[in-house]
Amino acid sequence: MEFYPPFEERETDELIVLANSVEDYWDPEAIEMAKIELNKRNISDDEQKEKLRRWEEEFNEIEKDFLKNTNRKNLQ
Repeated sequence: MEFYPPFEERETDELIVLANSVEDYWDPEAIEMAKIELNKRNISDDEQKEKLRRWEEEFNEIEKDFLKNTNRKNLQ
């Protein structure tokens, strides 16, 4: 199967998302290709997990701020 853009041209962050996704959202072959490309780039599983952990923290902080601001507006 051919993918566009090719995995070699994709950003590392996009590959991390793909490689750590579930097959409900991405084709299993795409997930495997992303893992192979990350391996070629010497991006370890630990580095990927750390990046995902930081993204989750950032998301949670943004969500918390959003909910705080939403609640504040509802009280006015």
